[in-house]
This record gives sequence, structure tokens and C-alpha cells, in this order.
Amino acid sequence: METRLLELLVCPICKGPLEHRRPPVDERHELVCHADHWRSRCATAFR
Repeated sequence: METRLLELLVCPICKGPLEHRRPPVDERHELVCHADHWRSRCATAFR
């Protein structure tokens, strides 16, 4: 998925920005909110 489209996604709890974590730095693809420690595993579309 394009980076600019990922920038439109926000945390469903606090509406804050999300960080897209991906390999090889991280173990798996995740969207993470640092404000409330919310995490979601990314769907296949993000890979």
C-alpha cells in the first residue's frame, strides 16, 4: 500500500497517528498507536 494512503489511517480509539511497522526491523506487519498502545496486525493488502 502506498505510504500516503497509510497516512490517512488513524487509531480507532484516540484518532492519533499510526506507525506502520514492518520486517526486517520488526517481526511482523503491524499498525501501532504510541499514545494508547493500540496494535493491529496488518491485512495482506499492507504487505
